[in-house]
Amino acid sequence: MTHIHSWRRFKGNKFICCGPKCYHKIELFFLDGKLAECPKCKKTFIVLLKDVPLAAPLLVCPNCAYGAYELTVEGRLALLNEITDNKLEELYQEKFESLNKREVQLDNRARDLDLLNATFARRSQNIEDGKARFLEEYRAKLDQLLEQQRQLKASRKTLALELQKRRNKLRDDKLKFEEEKVKYKTGKVKPEKQTEIQTEAGPITHDALSESINITLTKILEDIK
Repeated sequence: MTHIHSWRRFKGNKFICCGPKCYHKIELFFLDGKLAECPKCKKTFIVLLKDVPLAAPLLVCPNCAYGAYELTVEGRLALLNEITDNKLEELYQEKFESLNKREVQLDNRARDLDLLNATFARRSQNIEDGKARFLEEYRAKLDQLLEQQRQLKASRKTLALELQKRRNKLRDDKLKFEEEKVKYKTGKVKPEKQTEIQTEAGPITHDALSESINITLTKILEDIK
């Protein structure tokens, strides 16, 4: 049976004839330059591997494969321009959608950044307020400590003056006691009055004077502590 084959893809690059009683199989490589019948328009054409669409289920003629354009230089250029325009339109649409998404993301990030800056500003203000309050409290406590220190110095000065007065008084009392003692030894004082000493507060005995001196020294030591 002799006829012009019309081909459909069988497996990979293997093609099988579409005739109802033909089971002829062939590789696509061997179809280059061969005469074939288009399964769609039933016209014969010369198979060229460069014009065969990739993964096409049927091996059709160039008119059926690429439309009504003739495979001339102008037709191919027009077809290429159409394909390029469509591809560029798709790429432009993808880029436009991508840019829109990117713009939305940038707006969201800018809003988050503004919120973060506002939060940081509030926290910074709170920190500054806390530092100002701490400095005020520190200055108040420092002034209080300085005042207590001045009062302590004044108290020490007063105690030192009081201690000096008491020392002077004790020295005077001791001198009077020594004078009375000398008078007693020399017999210038009567016996019944030899045990008394004349002081600013009045006459006092030797034992009472010693006890008073001990009490005064004890009080002075307690005040110094």
